[in-house]
Amino acid sequence: MAVGLGAAVTPLRRRSDLPALLASGAFVAFAFYFLPTRTHERYLFPAMAVLAPLAVLSGRQMLAYLALAAGFSLSLLYALVVVTPFSLPSAIESLLITTPAVWVIGLVMMGATAAWVLLLWRSVWGAAGTVGTAVRAPG
Repeated sequence: MAVGLGAAVTPLRRRSDLPALLASGAFVAFAFYFLPTRTHERYLFPAMAVLAPLAVLSGRQMLAYLALAAGFSLSLLYALVVVTPFSLPSAIESLLITTPAVWVIGLVMMGATAAWVLLLWRSVWGAAGTVGTAVRAPG
């Protein structure tokens, strides 16, 4: 966890404008969600908030945001159905709690997160060690 958090904020030594701060904030949120051995679905809410302003800056980032939002929403519904007395229509609930559905949700979330890390790294800090300029703060 400490290595993940350190890796999330180290790039701020090269660039510390608003897009870089938002990207590092998203990386920290991803570290808190994906790296501990026990997590709670709510740990991803900060990433969704931090990524929202960056998502509108490119079509690829919007697609990654929508994929992450879909996976996150489905994981929240899964937790509600399994852990609480909350219920969905039986056809949806029975599909949502199947092993293949759980795998698909997890893979969508991991894929969307990997896409975000790649997109943010390339657009904020540049692909080959150069400072990128693709993501700009509005104004």
